[in-house]
Amino acid sequence: MDAQMPFPTPRPTNERQRLDALYRYPLLDTAAEAEFDQLTELAAELCDTPYGWIALVDAERVWYKATHGFTLAQSPRDDSICAWTIQEDLLLHLPDLTEDARTAALSSTVDAPYLRMYAGANLISAEGYRLGTLCVADTQARELSVRQQQQLIKLAGQVVVVMSLRQRERELEQALKQGQQLAREDALSGLYNQPALLEQLNHEHLLSSRFHAPISLIMLDLDHFEHVNHTLGRSMGDAVIRGMGSILQDQVRRTDIAGRYGDEAFCLVLPNTDEAGAARLAEALRGTIEATRFAEAGREARITASFGLTTSWAGREGVEALLHHANAALDQAKSQGRNRLVQFN
Repeated sequence: MDAQMPFPTPRPTNERQRLDALYRYPLLDTAAEAEFDQLTELAAELCDTPYGWIALVDAERVWYKATHGFTLAQSPRDDSICAWTIQEDLLLHLPDLTEDARTAALSSTVDAPYLRMYAGANLISAEGYRLGTLCVADTQARELSVRQQQQLIKLAGQVVVVMSLRQRERELEQALKQGQQLAREDALSGLYNQPALLEQLNHEHLLSSRFHAPISLIMLDLDHFEHVNHTLGRSMGDAVIRGMGSILQDQVRRTDIAGRYGDEAFCLVLPNTDEAGAARLAEALRGTIEATRFAEAGREARITASFGLTTSWAGREGVEALLHHANAALDQAKSQGRNRLVQFN
């Protein structure tokens, strides 16, 4: 091997699990944060060094969450002292980097800033994985005192505490988003529930008024749905509702809004859609529903749906009027024999 080239760093035996643990922390490629900067500066002050940093050891790179005394975003893993540090239990202390074969040819040793002394304490997760390091370095060869080394290890533990807080904050944010989504979602169909649907309808109606665009509303009701529940059981009825959710999600555009309006009633809000476009969608849905075999526990159910359609241009009719007109058209479709579309005149 060329003596002038850094040694390739070995990978821990648990490298895959270690990386999985690292990626659970929402830190890689994030902006600087005061808490990490302060801990880095404190480490340098306690060890009386011009340089300090917090590094996370990724698959092929070492990424710096905080730096003191220099500015660097990342470096190749095989050209980093930190990649050797995570091979140690707690800390790697090298009084003179030029005298250790692992570090003598590293860029930071042979080029500016010409580091000589290094000490790095591992950032160890609760599961015991070494995720990265809290490091200090000097351009003068010297040895840190035992007390300084112990303080560096303790500070590394505080870095992990802040990392864990960031992880917990992300988990709470995700849980909050999920909770907000569940509060707006019908549990059975996976569509918007009625309050969320009406909120979306009001929003799209305002946009229709502002931009002088059409908005169409389709109300649809499953024909004789109570017969499915009475003859085949509630579980089959639930299977039909779930299937309806899938059909509507699959066939409407991404800009359209589908919701469950009642037990067997559904509603579609179609922005920028005129009567002809809405009627084509309604007829396609009607045919799909009629042709679908809803299955549950080895049994099948067939059902049809009735549709009522209304369209407003530039917010000419209010939301209440739209709902009333769509429901009036739906009632007419039922009275005319069901499994059909009626447009409000």
